[in-house]
Amino acid sequence: MYLNASLFSPFQELEWLDLSWNGIAGWFYNKGLESLRDLEEQDLSGNQIYKFVFPKVFKGSRKLNALYLENLKNIDGSTLLGSLGSFSSLNKLDSHYSNFRRGTMTAHDLILDYSSLHISILQIVGAFASLERLSLKNCKLRGILHHQGVPNFKNLKFLFMDGTALNISFFQMITPMASLEILSLSGRGLTGTLPNQGLCKLTQQKELYMNNNDLRGTLPLCSANLTSLQLLD
Repeated sequence: MYLNASLFSPFQELEWLDLSWNGIAGWFYNKGLESLRDLEEQDLSGNQIYKFVFPKVFKGSRKLNALYLENLKNIDGSTLLGSLGSFSSLNKLDSHYSNFRRGTMTAHDLILDYSSLHISILQIVGAFASLERLSLKNCKLRGILHHQGVPNFKNLKFLFMDGTALNISFFQMITPMASLEILSLSGRGLTGTLPNQGLCKLTQQKELYMNNNDLRGTLPLCSANLTSLQLLD
């Protein structure tokens, strides 16, 4: 089913749009939704949306706070999530009960730079077993993700979060990322002393970038375990 989004043009004050379980399939074109400047929540659950497509100059959905994509089946998650960058105010992305294809990410890459996302995005992309490179540079990550909510990222080798504001406790959450080889956290307000937990568990680490932060003290003694480390900045 192809959605003619221009049908919603007369409803310029619409705040909630529920298009769940409507048999929408393929690329979702947002051009017709530009007039919905007050739209705050949108539900597209139960459809087969592969990718969001935006006009070159997209001014709509600036207030979109919550996007529901539940019950997506057999979707290439890298393409879908990678197309969400134009939702600049997105705070909640709910993708419960979805079945993202595994092993179909040909580049093993997911780039969400300059996005505004809830930190629960880590739980969603953690479903991609073949993911090797995750880039969240200059992102606004909102919310709290407890340690038990962090996926294993068993095959993740490269994590780039330069310019993304992080709490020092982030280092305690990267413990499951045992395959990580490059971790880049340059330049965005990391303050305090590096904790003993987390960082020293990354025994495969080859490159670690933490420059232009406000870190104090010395490296933890356990950093001697990082025998594969070749570059520290």
